[in-house]
Amino acid sequence: MKKLLLIALMGGFASASIAQNSKPLNVRDELKTNSPYDFGTTTPANNPENGATLWTQNFNAPVTGVSFVRGSGAGGGSTPWEIVSTQPANLSSQGFPAIASTSGAPFALINSDLFTNGTQDDYLVLKVGANLSTATGVVLSWQQYFRRFQETHKVQVSNDSLTWTDVYNSSVTVPVNTTIANPTTISVNISSVAAGQANVWVRFHYVGAWDWFWAVDNVALVEPPANDLVLENYSLEFKDLLGFYGQIPVAQAADSLRATGAIYNFGVNAQSTTRFNTKVNAGTNTIFNNSTANFTLLTNRRDTVNSTALFPVEGRTKGNYSIILTAEMDSVDANPLDNSITLPFAITDSIYSAMSTTVTRATTLGTASFTGNADGFIAASLIELTNVDTITAVRIHLGSTTVAGGIITAAVRDTNGLANSEYANAFSFTPLIESEAYTVTAADITRGFVDILIPRFLSGTPQNLILPAGAYYLSAELISNGGASHIRIIDDLTYERFAPFYQSIIYLPAPPNASARWYTNGVSMGISGVFGDARRLGLNVNDLQKNLSLKSVYPNPAKNEVNISYQLTKAAEVSITIRDIAGRTVMQSIEGLQFEGTQKATLTLNGLNAGMYFVELNAGGAVAQQKLIISK
Repeated sequence: MKKLLLIALMGGFASASIAQNSKPLNVRDELKTNSPYDFGTTTPANNPENGATLWTQNFNAPVTGVSFVRGSGAGGGSTPWEIVSTQPANLSSQGFPAIASTSGAPFALINSDLFTNGTQDDYLVLKVGANLSTATGVVLSWQQYFRRFQETHKVQVSNDSLTWTDVYNSSVTVPVNTTIANPTTISVNISSVAAGQANVWVRFHYVGAWDWFWAVDNVALVEPPANDLVLENYSLEFKDLLGFYGQIPVAQAADSLRATGAIYNFGVNAQSTTRFNTKVNAGTNTIFNNSTANFTLLTNRRDTVNSTALFPVEGRTKGNYSIILTAEMDSVDANPLDNSITLPFAITDSIYSAMSTTVTRATTLGTASFTGNADGFIAASLIELTNVDTITAVRIHLGSTTVAGGIITAAVRDTNGLANSEYANAFSFTPLIESEAYTVTAADITRGFVDILIPRFLSGTPQNLILPAGAYYLSAELISNGGASHIRIIDDLTYERFAPFYQSIIYLPAPPNASARWYTNGVSMGISGVFGDARRLGLNVNDLQKNLSLKSVYPNPAKNEVNISYQLTKAAEVSITIRDIAGRTVMQSIEGLQFEGTQKATLTLNGLNAGMYFVELNAGGAVAQQKLIISK
């Protein structure tokens, strides 16, 4: 809850068509913090089946060939690299365990979080205690654990201790505000520097200033495998849409998906039959299978390739799909587990979301994330409509540490501010339509989400729930009652590698040392649209109202309770709102999904004064209203 970073980003969307504007966004803002509840994680890097071990260093006594060197930019305190057996208290108290390396304690550590007024430009230098003159190939591997803020973790190799070659840089592979898996094993082919050399040095270079930490253990040099391709990186993108969406309603499925893969030849042998395959399965049936032409990939080289055909989403039926991206070759791969990634994708009846259907890695953001922003924190997620549609609710996916009693107000916001450079320092996303304030219940937290209905009338004023084609932000404004009822929203990391930074944004009413403003943060926030439009109800827009018939409100006048009887021709999400004569909401009941036929709801009227009120029934966007007299 302490670290804030603003990052300027040159460039922008390059002719993106967001809402009514297409100007580039030229500033990116990032807020960084340590969540006290959930940490995001990164998947372990390549861990191939290597050959014989050439040398190891696990920091067990007696430790030889290890030295700590301060760089020219270091300052404040003694040398921060050290060999320890337990995690320091300042890190363990914030939820960071010791590195879970296979050899166990001790391990090497640099603890930047302890240096609140110092800077680190420091090296952990290891002299390899083996002669590699006869080695034809060398792989460097190590286990590590860290949380990254704005620091840099570099690994460098030398064969003369003067000239150093970078072989790893966390700023390239690990997003800011991310805690990697504990431990993560990294393997890098360093044959070009180390093979055939009598002397080799490895150093771990940390540059930071009151950032987090870096734990390192089990450093080793091993022989590389003969044949080993690695799918180092990958992405999925829609041909026309700006963002990536894990769930798209059938009515909005009007685009195609392109896959990209970055393939690395980790093995000793050149591979002349390297290819990139994209496969889509619906259940056990393969419905799309595309492979690039074979190309040659030399040892210790990488290349990036695109699928040669697009997967057409338009016309697909509702259901869950698996997208499988694979680096292939004709040779037998020494470690096929790192050749492929499977990503979920769904075409839904009504849900539109940047989230995946299967959340396997996630963190959370909310009212407890940033000190001083417990009330008025807003999270928002981008969606894009290719066709006119009717929104009925905003679904909020809640973290398990949410506390009942917090209040959420959902809204659909215009995206004008996103594409206007004049809003670079203070984005303006005007709410187009909003919900009533909703109080989170224990049942919502247990269920993991809450659907907040968007009413046809808000405080007596009509709202148009039919949205034209275009881009919108679905938002949730959170009130924690001064920190008594914190609300956490899921941030799905499934598509972390390729989701655009503007896919999810947050608003801080009181950021540290700054005015209230919007920031990019998160990847795929758990804020989804529920589109129960007229077409899915089997009706046209003009006939939507015919789905609902409010039969009676009785007794009327009422004293302690009132019964509402209504009839639906199609199943719909139903809510009942009681308003006073000024149009203010005095009571609301979320009835949830109700089925075709005659239905009945009973509301207790305790706390309402005698007088005239209006009962407003909302069923999937259709609204009916009737007067109610309360007599005491």
